[in-house]
Amino acid sequence: MPVERDPAADLRSKFKQVVIDIEIKAVTPRAIHVALAIDRIDCDRARMGQLLSNLLSNAVTHGSPDLPVRVEARVLDAIFQLTVSNASAPIPAAVLRGLFQPFSRGKDCKGSGIGLGLYIASEIARAHGGHLTAEMQAGKVVFTMTMPAAAPAEEQRRIARSAAPKV
Repeated sequence: MPVERDPAADLRSKFKQVVIDIEIKAVTPRAIHVALAIDRIDCDRARMGQLLSNLLSNAVTHGSPDLPVRVEARVLDAIFQLTVSNASAPIPAAVLRGLFQPFSRGKDCKGSGIGLGLYIASEIARAHGGHLTAEMQAGKVVFTMTMPAAAPAEEQRRIARSAAPKV
């Protein structure tokens, strides 16, 4: 999946807009608690917005409707981390392992999706040199995306070359 990195992408405003969009589209009002300890990250802003939208839509659709969804983003030791969590009935380990496969949907799945959202989110993470995981923690399903907060040096040189004036 191609990404167009911007070394100064404003993810805070993008993520806030995604949360607002999801809140507006939600069939049933949901509490979404947001903690964004980020400003600018070297990434494809549009793709990262798509990643959050997919994770958040999944949480709102499949999570316990009476408990909040939590979105957290931060940079720690030069690693960007995005976490989306929601209360959930236990998800078997085998199901968790298959969540990022294309067209993957649980047998008791709610919603009308075709099972591509989490796959696309994982491909966006991979295209940024990161990865996306899902695990159960104390009655919650927790999706965590991690990636380098800055592009690798080779990628930075490619971006600089493409931005240089043509002579």
